[in-house]
Amino acid sequence: MFRIQASNPKINSNGAMEIEDISDLSDLIESTYILHTEDMIMFWNYIPIVVSYKYNLSELIDDVLEMLFQLRTKEEGTLTIEWPSSSFHGVWNMSWQSNDCLTIDSEWTSVVGGTKKLLNDDSRIELSKKDFVAEWKKVLENIINGLWEINKNNLLNSAIQKIEIEYKKIEKYGELYQT
Repeated sequence: MFRIQASNPKINSNGAMEIEDISDLSDLIESTYILHTEDMIMFWNYIPIVVSYKYNLSELIDDVLEMLFQLRTKEEGTLTIEWPSSSFHGVWNMSWQSNDCLTIDSEWTSVVGGTKKLLNDDSRIELSKKDFVAEWKKVLENIINGLWEINKNNLLNSAIQKIEIEYKKIEKYGELYQT
């Protein structure tokens, strides 16, 4: 079982003015959100994992986009991702088949909330590739909307478009956001 509760993080309306290099997607996303706001909650075999928009997702965004691109463009394949955040650190060994079956074997080294042992004891998930990708749609939408909100003078258009490419290719929302 894999689900994502995207939540509704608050935006730092002065975000774009706080960074020097607007081409760095990670810095842009970090500056988009205020420090204390709602977090994304990922459920891995019913175990909740708190993921901060400001500090975790900003570090993870390039890997998330690459993962979604690989899953979308390759009918079958493998991918290993080492998530770099200190409070969301682990390795996902992903493999998928042409029959839409995705398997992720994970090894967790650092997770907020003291759930590392639980996650490592139940480290494999198997689900539809389409369902896994759908779980990320609302998260990408939150990031896109946040970036548009701080997009003074249209300076962030290319960064936003980079995320929109994958967002638009996702056919449906995840389980919690379907109507």
